[in-house]
Amino acid sequence: LAPLKALFPNCHSKETLASKEELEPFLPFSSRMTALDFVVCGPSNVFVTNNNGNMARMLAGQRRYFGHKRTIRPNTRKLNSLFLNRTSMSWDKFASEVQTFQKGFMGEPNEVDPGRGGFYEYPLDCICQKTKGRAEHAIDHLSKDGTVTMENHLTDREGRDLDFVERTPLPTGSSNETESDYSHGNGLDIPQMDDMISD
Repeated sequence: LAPLKALFPNCHSKETLASKEELEPFLPFSSRMTALDFVVCGPSNVFVTNNNGNMARMLAGQRRYFGHKRTIRPNTRKLNSLFLNRTSMSWDKFASEVQTFQKGFMGEPNEVDPGRGGFYEYPLDCICQKTKGRAEHAIDHLSKDGTVTMENHLTDREGRDLDFVERTPLPTGSSNETESDYSHGNGLDIPQMDDMISD
């Protein structure tokens, strides 16, 4: 990575920002080292990942959600064959091919069509965008008998609280407790049992 670091001297990782002594308590714990990566990469101006793993996707999503910051990820499928054949082409041809293959992988704000991509990597479309376009899309897909498919029905519910059942008010006169839950067949209540399992 020496040529890259020469071009971009502010390229950092946890190893360049912390001393060996500071990192030493974390070294035996891979999950803690990963957490440090997350802390270092999250606020950076540009984040370059070497893979499309879960952490890279979540970090990209966090960076999009809290205000767009460029996240560059490799188009591994196309770059793999290009790198295997790099000796058979000129540098200009190679650089041009890399730029072509990386279109859509350079962290532009709207590089993925709405509704595409995973939630963790592209949370804005699920959380922050208005749903007017989705509603119109659902109307376009009504069947002849006027019913909406399950897929469109779920789309209409996007963005709502998932715990809506818990917030639904109970009908008048109903209770969260059931009567005679602690009664036995002989009709006797056991108060100690009530105390043991009550909230």
